[in-house]
Amino acid sequence: MPVRQPLAYLLRRASQKGEARLYFYWQYDYERRAFSHDRRGRIEIYKDCRGKWILIIDDRGHDKYDRREYKHFGSLRRYLREWFNKNADYLVFLKPRKGGESKYYPLSKILGLALDEVSAWRVIFARSLGHLNFRRLYGVKVLGETTKKCELCGNRADMVLVFGWDNGRRYGRYYCRRCFMNHAVKEIQQHLERVMEYLVDGINEAIEGKLEYY
Repeated sequence: MPVRQPLAYLLRRASQKGEARLYFYWQYDYERRAFSHDRRGRIEIYKDCRGKWILIIDDRGHDKYDRREYKHFGSLRRYLREWFNKNADYLVFLKPRKGGESKYYPLSKILGLALDEVSAWRVIFARSLGHLNFRRLYGVKVLGETTKKCELCGNRADMVLVFGWDNGRRYGRYYCRRCFMNHAVKEIQQHLERVMEYLVDGINEAIEGKLEYY
């Protein structure tokens, strides 16, 4: 369902939670149900690790991307109001879908990092565990009494790793605590070690003049 007061929703949620996001479609796309990923825009607000407010307006339907930094929330609020006054009548705003595995601990809470850092780690962790093609690790859902089984050993599962795409689609992979520590964590560590090896080798090649410019 469309959000009735999108500006108020964004500002209220950002001031209370430190982050907010809405998706939008241009009115003519929404009316003809053209809900493809390349037509959906995004407005996102969050506070980064430096304490600055970040505003992102990503209008994929018109191939426009705007990223702004603000020291004070009031400055962000003034600009966003101006933007809404110019564009809101032509847009339909929607909240992100939770989908799939709801009520999980998000990666931002688990890591305690700023959202811009967490966005990168979502992709890195997902790729480390074999989930490719723009998929991300969004968080962990802890299970109580359940009949779900660990996908590696077949014992009772203790947790679900929640993966998905940026369009709101989610799915889970079940682990017991032992397999998570002995397999999933090790796979992530090995992936990070390989990346660091690539980094060191690449820098050495650059210093020695063996690396080509692209």
